[in-house]
Amino acid sequence: LKKGERRIWKQLYDAGEADVLRLLLDAIEATDLPRPALVAAYQKLDDEVEQPTSNPVHIFRMIAVPLFRGVVNIGPHQGAARDCQMVGAAALVYKAEHGAFPERLDQVMDTPPVDPFNGKPLQYRREGEGFVVYSVGVSGEFDGGQPGEKVEGRPAYFRYPWVATAK
Repeated sequence: LKKGERRIWKQLYDAGEADVLRLLLDAIEATDLPRPALVAAYQKLDDEVEQPTSNPVHIFRMIAVPLFRGVVNIGPHQGAARDCQMVGAAALVYKAEHGAFPERLDQVMDTPPVDPFNGKPLQYRREGEGFVVYSVGVSGEFDGGQPGEKVEGRPAYFRYPWVATAK
């Protein structure tokens, strides 16, 4: 590249980096929003990328914004996983104190944690000699799965007793 061309490319990269940093700051700020507002904020980012433009900086958005898409579910999934573990631990304590697992979550705690994917309490069901606590996940339809099913790609859940997945 010639000296003048290098300067133009450097300016383009600088402008692209600044634009992506602004998008990243918007994305980080949105993570504190309730899930519906968070999804709407990320949809707005997606919509901005889909708008045709002659602005050469836009190419950086086209690269960066798809990377943000997964973030919209990471935080809620991690929170749901943590809460499923907490409720599972509370159910184990309940059994130690009462000799049996609870039939309902309200026996374990006054206010069960809210599933960030539907705004309702986490789900709980007894299974034979144990139980499962689960989030409905992104689809809103997870049923807690079955003992022995693979965990990968599933919404958050805690199952006791744990059953090894089939290979």
